Amino acid sequence: MRKLTMSKTAQLDNLIDMEACIEVQKLLGDLEIPSALISCEGSCLNTPSSGLTRPANHCGNWPDCITDNPQVLSEFLHDAVGEIHCTDGNRLMPIPVYHRTRTVAYLVICLKGLSYQKTESLDRLCSQLQIDSTYVVQNGLDDALSFPKAGELISPIIRLLLEKNRECNNNSQEILSLSNCLGQAYEELSLLHRISNGTRVTQEPVTLFKNLSRDIREVAQAEEVVFLWHKEGDTENILPMMTSTDHLKLGSQNLNFIWHRTLNLPMGENFEDFLIDSNVAGDFKYRWLSPINNIVSVPIKSENKMLGTIVAINKASKPDFDSTDIKLLISVANGVAGYMENNQLYDDMQELLVGSLQALTSSIDAKDPYTCGHSARVAYISRFIAEKLQLDATLTQNTYLAGLLHDVGKIGIAESVLCKPGRLTEDEYEQIKKHPQISANILSGIKQMSQVIEGVLTHHERCDGKGYPQGLSGREIPLIGRIVQLADSFDAMTSNRTYRTALPLEIVLAELRRFSGTQFDPKLADLFLSCDIPALLSELDNLPDNVHSHGLSFPDRHYSA
Repeated sequence: MRKLTMSKTAQLDNLIDMEACIEVQKLLGDLEIPSALISCEGSCLNTPSSGLTRPANHCGNWPDCITDNPQVLSEFLHDAVGEIHCTDGNRLMPIPVYHRTRTVAYLVICLKGLSYQKTESLDRLCSQLQIDSTYVVQNGLDDALSFPKAGELISPIIRLLLEKNRECNNNSQEILSLSNCLGQAYEELSLLHRISNGTRVTQEPVTLFKNLSRDIREVAQAEEVVFLWHKEGDTENILPMMTSTDHLKLGSQNLNFIWHRTLNLPMGENFEDFLIDSNVAGDFKYRWLSPINNIVSVPIKSENKMLGTIVAINKASKPDFDSTDIKLLISVANGVAGYMENNQLYDDMQELLVGSLQALTSSIDAKDPYTCGHSARVAYISRFIAEKLQLDATLTQNTYLAGLLHDVGKIGIAESVLCKPGRLTEDEYEQIKKHPQISANILSGIKQMSQVIEGVLTHHERCDGKGYPQGLSGREIPLIGRIVQLADSFDAMTSNRTYRTALPLEIVLAELRRFSGTQFDPKLADLFLSCDIPALLSELDNLPDNVHSHGLSFPDRHYSA
């Protein structure tokens, strides 16, 4: 029996709709009509995996019938039309299987078992005519089916079945392909929707890029997705910042090469400004280190300025990344570019705001050399406590600003009162007590600072209700106010003042314990006392010079315990 090579078989599988042929063969098998799929070279293409059962009335020996019989094979290959006969004299009917207009195989039907089966309708008709139905079948209908013209009638029916099954399979494949495309498009649109709705200028790039890396990896079915980017002012030649979902598999050599190769891509409308490389259709264009099998890198850019790049490696579901993956990454890169620009503008505005506030508070601190740097230190300690409480980023930032601005209202207090070396009179103390309200009034025009204003206004309130200006107690005092109050008191006790020198650290800690639950929030006091206070004091002494102005140094501190 002739055998085809593996490459030839693979070519035929691509040309022949095997599913359509097998479906027709199964239908013929149900009618006890044996069949086989024969190539144009005379080889039998049916395999045991086809799932076909041999009819009981079939000899089951196609090699003897056709493929290993020179006479029949010659007749089959040269005159494969109409009917031919095997060595047993049985009628064989070859039906061409087409690929477009070309015959690529034959569905050969053995008409040996072709017979008419009695039906209930035939029995009723014969009964009415008073004729023996068995006699009619054996001597009439079976003879009619054995007539040569019967094959000519059956052939177009089989051809039509083949064609309809082929069309049905093609439609099923198109529907499946369309369904996959729609599913992919839905995933891509969902990803872009999440980006547009979930991207906030206040969000840290590392958090955003980590989430995007996970989403892109799932949608694009890549082994790993990495974001590389620079912050404003960074040198392009140095290795950029990076974010991925898992432990980074790409080494620094690969990342550095990817960055510089993407950085040197030609920018402009007439260029494909993305990097894609694999060894699927040929050798790699560039030399990559393991574990890269295929790679695509799409730059994040704005007005031809490189901001970063999105890198995906090792496509899981296909041999290589395709145009769909690239379009997805370009869409994500465009959205990320807008975020990065807005995030940088937000950071610039934040720095401008904080810088302006620091200048304002420094001018207040400069009125009294003994309190110079006090506002910056209270802000630092307040943020320290907020971070220990694991507050969210926004609340932590507002706590820092409240600490920075808590004494801004002292601009309305006379210097003779602020700098008085001795004990204040009752009237002078009443003036000092006005500064929280003055601070709140100064900041009230900034609508984004409502939470900060609450902290500034209440930083002299006490848990026992004996504070000012409102006499609030316990949980009535906003959390920021309670934090700033603790930070303010701690810095005041550990700094030199006009009326006393800094207290030793052991006395300061004892005072915090003593007034926990009356002046200070007990939970905050316990949390603060559990921290490494000497290390905190060291950090405060090493704050950068730009937290205060006029070149004034911090007052001396006492760390004796």
